[in-house]
Amino acid sequence: IWSGQILYNHDSDRVRLRNISETGALVDSSGHYPPNAEVMLDLGDGGQHFARVSWAHGDQVGLKFDRPFDIALLSKSKPAVADHHWTRPD
Repeated sequence: IWSGQILYNHDSDRVRLRNISETGALVDSSGHYPPNAEVMLDLGDGGQHFARVSWAHGDQVGLKFDRPFDIALLSKSKPAVADHHWTRPD
């Protein structure tokens, strides 16, 4: 499980990366982001990527990248084990 942070409005929120493609990502997040909000997804060694919030529902947020994402960048980062307090989204 890869984790990272969303940086938005002078704040940051730890997120769990559910899936990712060249055009966007799905993350689990406790933050609340309005549609079309400009955010930065920080994947540590996987780089920092500007994106817009496509949609948000419950704990899940859909992001659309400003530029195509190179999946090979994830090989530079190590997956993190999910926190044992993690609960399954509704």
